[in-house]
Amino acid sequence: PPREQRILFALLQHQRSPIFKIGERRYSWFLRLAQPVEWHQGLSGVVRLEVYSNRGFDWAQKVADWTCQNLPRLAAKSFRDPRAPQQLMPVAFLEAEMGRRMGDIGIVRRRIQAFLQAEFLREREGAQLDSGRALEQASLFETSRGLN
Repeated sequence: PPREQRILFALLQHQRSPIFKIGERRYSWFLRLAQPVEWHQGLSGVVRLEVYSNRGFDWAQKVADWTCQNLPRLAAKSFRDPRAPQQLMPVAFLEAEMGRRMGDIGIVRRRIQAFLQAEFLREREGAQLDSGRALEQASLFETSRGLN
């Protein structure tokens, strides 16, 4: 609705919208993490946050106030992350570390595809291909192509 949209566009950094209830189980609010730069659209830097309502409105209000004080400090800068400012730096670091630990995305994708193909063939043909064999085949394929 237009009235609520005006509230969101008027938010300054560290400010939040009034808290509202979503269904019976959640409270929610909008928070501006950072002021938009000239070339971004007006809602850049605004995120929606929510908590379960089982602890009451007063608790939700304390959490919402805490987010106003603390989350804007964690907002990414555009030179570090193209999703800035909505992306929080701890989340970006976690994503990068998880990606590093998973290894090369091409190898991971091929192994998942080989596993799914083996499962599909097993179900379709009633064969007893095990997932270990499928992964072994994927590994042999990678080795033969110099991808490992």
